Amino acid sequence: LLAEQNAFFTDSVPEKLVSSLKKVNEKGSYIKTVSVFDETKGIVLYGKNSFSGSELPSELKKKLYNLQSRNQEIKYVSFNDQGGWIVLYASKGYSHFKVSDDLSAKLKALSNKGSELNKVFFLGDKWIIVYDKHSYASNL
Repeated sequence: LLAEQNAFFTDSVPEKLVSSLKKVNEKGSYIKTVSVFDETKGIVLYGKNSFSGSELPSELKKKLYNLQSRNQEIKYVSFNDQGGWIVLYASKGYSHFKVSDDLSAKLKALSNKGSELNKVFFLGDKWIIVYDKHSYASNL
């Protein structure tokens, strides 16, 4: 549970991720979001484009470092059950690995339309995209 700028409460969170949260908290940085993708792995996004995580896939780390080097805001990271992931950045930027063709097509259509991509949630093989202020698209 995140509160205020960088406070948090945890229960049943991977120990390495708790350690990452503590480090970010000690820095006094704004914690943007936390994503957990199994019993041992997760990522903390904080500040404009900083991250800390445990056992992140190498392709994801490369993408995040690339976004940092280009000074892009990293908004959200989400993981699916097949080892895939999505990174949302800037207002309508996205990158993904091992996601369904229909999700990829929908992200492209929304981005091309000028929609602001906010979050993507996975529920098994189902997905939900939250975009603009209060809109969503899904395959539910």
